[in-house]
Amino acid sequence: MRRSAPEHPDPFPGLHERYLPWIERRDLSYRVRFDVPAELLMHERLQLVFDGLDTLAVITLNGRWLGSTENMFVRHDFDLRGCAQAKGNLLEITFRNTLD
Repeated sequence: MRRSAPEHPDPFPGLHERYLPWIERRDLSYRVRFDVPAELLMHERLQLVFDGLDTLAVITLNGRWLGSTENMFVRHDFDLRGCAQAKGNLLEITFRNTLD
């Protein structure tokens, strides 16, 4: 009996990555909506900090470009003043494929 692979298996345990050869050839996006407490918006500094984003990534908040990354092993800080709002923020991180 032949086993079929799960639709999108977790690539890390065992040899699951063999079921996802397409993943390295595509750009993938992560999106999340969140609110910011009003008292944080009044601070002089408001930063989004990433301690590691996988290689090539582009970060936007509410459609505004915050920056891009090229190294997973470097901390990245982004200033959110002027683009973060109290309700309904949309953070999008697009991970670029490394083959193009």
